[in-house]
Amino acid sequence: MKVFVKKNELKLENGGYLTFKGKPVVNKEFIEAQLHAEWVVTFSNNCKGKTFTHGEIDNIDDIADQTNRELNERYIVKHLEDPKPAVTSIQRILKAEAMDFMRFQEEKSHVDALNEFLQKFNILKDFEDFGLFFEEGIEKLEKIYTLEEIVEAVKDNLVLLK
Repeated sequence: MKVFVKKNELKLENGGYLTFKGKPVVNKEFIEAQLHAEWVVTFSNNCKGKTFTHGEIDNIDDIADQTNRELNERYIVKHLEDPKPAVTSIQRILKAEAMDFMRFQEEKSHVDALNEFLQKFNILKDFEDFGLFFEEGIEKLEKIYTLEEIVEAVKDNLVLLK
């Protein structure tokens, strides 16, 4: 027999058994999403404070270019100073707008990637917004993760989770 369960009606009882009004219930997709959420949140917590890069990698072509520039500057005699560029209020405004646009593009790209990753948890959004059908059965969970908890865990570690 299936029962419709809303977010505030689902409980973990007696060490993590999923229940509705004291009776054990299951929903396969919900359980799979919760187990995946548990992994994602735990992984994200374990990544806090860790460094995953050894250092910046040097490029041999960059070193060759730098060497050529240095040698060219040594042997070119400058008789006149380079003119100082004029900085106008329009240039400052354009620069600020360009930086704002670049930040927007970066944020949009990050949000798009987050939304793509979070598609795996649509069942949890449906559960939180409307509820889901569950059936009799026994399943044990450590915790019922909310979409908000998953988003918080994913947003800083998305690159590591892909």
